[in-house]
Parts: sequence; C-alpha cells; structure tokens
Amino acid sequence: MVAILAYALGRGSQPVPARAATPPEAMEVSEVTPAEPSAVPEPTPLHADFTFPVMTPALAAVDEGALPAAPTAEPAPALPEEESREDPETCLTVDAAPNRVEVYGKSGPAVQLAVRTRNRCGRAFSGRHTYFRVYATAPGGFTLSSATGRFDGTIPAWGSAETLIALDCDPTRVARYRVELVP
Repeated sequence: MVAILAYALGRGSQPVPARAATPPEAMEVSEVTPAEPSAVPEPTPLHADFTFPVMTPALAAVDEGALPAAPTAEPAPALPEEESREDPETCLTVDAAPNRVEVYGKSGPAVQLAVRTRNRCGRAFSGRHTYFRVYATAPGGFTLSSATGRFDGTIPAWGSAETLIALDCDPTRVARYRVELVP
C-alpha cells in the first residue's frame, strides 16, 4: 500500500527548472499613467472614531468620626468548657522508642529515638508548635541525656505524627526512655 502511494505521488511531480534572478537595474520599467481623477472611487473608511462618555460618581467626603475604631490587642476570650479541653496536653499522647540505626554523637555512640504522637481529639495541631523533651535514664534513675524536639507539619485530628531525635549517650547504659510534652 505504501509503495503504491509513493508511486502515485512521484508520478505527479515534475522537476521545475530554476530561473536566474534578474538584477533590479536590468528590469524594464514601464511608464504608468494615472487614471482620471473622476474615475477613481472615493475609498470607504474601514473604521470610524467613536466617543463613549463615561459617567463616574463623585467621591463623597469621608467622615472619619463615623468609621469604627481600629481593633486593639485584647486578650482572647476564654474558650467554652468543651473546647478548652482540646489542648495539646490533654489531646496528645507521646511515646519514644529506640530506632535500630547506629548513630554517633560528640562523645561516641548515641541513641536515635522515634518519637510518636497520637491525637485523640477532633482538632488538628501544628507540629511546629508542639515541642517535646526526651530523657534517657540509667538503671539508678538519674538522667544520662536529654533533648528537645518538635514535630514537622500538622498533627491531624484523630491522627498521628512521628519524628526522629538523637540523644548523645551510650545506648548500653540506658535503662529506659521518657518523653513529655513541653508547654
């Protein structure tokens, strides 16, 4: 099919010999005689000018005494009882568990913790404003290391969020990890 189409297209085309260009000096210029002025019709305008008057309302004088006063920085009103219970301390639970990744701090081996929070309320919280503090305690109960962190993004309503944090302490000396929200 393609061969038949190529043959048909090839038969219809004939080479056209090219002519040499004639320089402008060698061209013959015939004299043009102007036509009689009465024989030339008057050109019809293709456009017309229009003027559209636009009425603008007059500006009224503003009485500044009639304007409301600018808002002032007043303390926010107290929330209703049921909304006041939806704050991070009551809605969020946090826990920390060591990650299996080996990390090293300034003084040698360190611990990387995965800190998780669960939102038990119908309100989302900004992770950038939700701070926590993690403690690594030794078997005697004293604190080996601590660090403060925050969550990235948003902690969705009825959802959860997770972040990583490193503690600069020897993981073999840690008895337990404790995490709490920082108000």
